[in-house]
Amino acid sequence: SIVEGFLAEGANIVIADCSNADDAAKELDKSGDRVVGVSCDVSSQSDTEQMAKTALDKFGRIDVLVNNAGINMNKKIETLELVDWDNVFNINLRSMYILCKQFWSVFKAQKFGVIINMSSIMGRAGGVGDEQGGGPGRNLGVGGLVGAEDAVHRGGAARVGEKLRLVTDEAAGRSVEQ
Repeated sequence: SIVEGFLAEGANIVIADCSNADDAAKELDKSGDRVVGVSCDVSSQSDTEQMAKTALDKFGRIDVLVNNAGINMNKKIETLELVDWDNVFNINLRSMYILCKQFWSVFKAQKFGVIINMSSIMGRAGGVGDEQGGGPGRNLGVGGLVGAEDAVHRGGAARVGEKLRLVTDEAAGRSVEQ
């Protein structure tokens, strides 16, 4: 997993999850010294502010933000309710914006930061609400992520300081470094 890879490299970790962050943290780090779980709705600005505060209070700095939250409503457009669409949008796209914005000031003050935005290949390759996992909401998330990341990059990455890296996974077919 992503967390295990970072742990193997010696990183301290804050896991944010809406339901089982503490359990996951305890499973990965019995001592509680290197992994902290934070209950967090990533589409909530106040929750992400608390998550950042927890990370800074516990570890003193934040070097990497991994945006890996994502959901899918495997429905065709005729059965996809607006509340479903909003939920996918909020988790898959709005959260990326909120978290990038939230951590931007930290990275700027540190003159360093890495943002890794994860997305799913199913947003590009999946069907429209079929058994393969595609659907209108997922496609919005991946397409919006790519566009929003371009805006973040062009809007200030070069002004953050020594180096800010914005990386998307290969599923989106893009990688940007500034």
